[in-house]
Amino acid sequence: MLQRRAEFGCRRTRVLHRLVRRWRAIPIEDFDSHRLDWTPTGTAFSTSDRKSPGQGFIYGQSERFASSYSPVDGDAAVGEWLSSPFTVTGEAITFQLGGGQSSRVRVELVHDGKVVRRSWGCKSEIMGRRIWNVESLQGKDVRLRLIDASTKSWGHLLVDTITQWRRR
Repeated sequence: MLQRRAEFGCRRTRVLHRLVRRWRAIPIEDFDSHRLDWTPTGTAFSTSDRKSPGQGFIYGQSERFASSYSPVDGDAAVGEWLSSPFTVTGEAITFQLGGGQSSRVRVELVHDGKVVRRSWGCKSEIMGRRIWNVESLQGKDVRLRLIDASTKSWGHLLVDTITQWRRR
């Protein structure tokens, strides 16, 4: 239930705020310290600390963040980033997410080659927090995949501050 409510609703980020006080944060990636290695495909993704020309004001990032909005091609750039594997040690994963509201621009959690969680934006440059329940994946190696397969308006993704959470 927690997974479903937070994954599909742009207005359901209040769930996280009740949990934070009882949980310990374990950073996965913030795009400032480069904890994971990323394998790029296509031309869409890069890290940035500011908006690109032609893009609206971005809110919700720390410093650097992943963006598929291209300074040259705008929303027309497509591609994906696949993270190096990491082990799930927490019970939840959260991240900041903005950009298009389409299954063609999304963040996926991949285990054994299968997508086990996915989320997308809210047609906004404001990065909202998403939460995935990953209790069933504890101890397993997973990867994150950032996908931009859209060339249309709002065909971009913004991602930052990916964190695992473990109960105290």
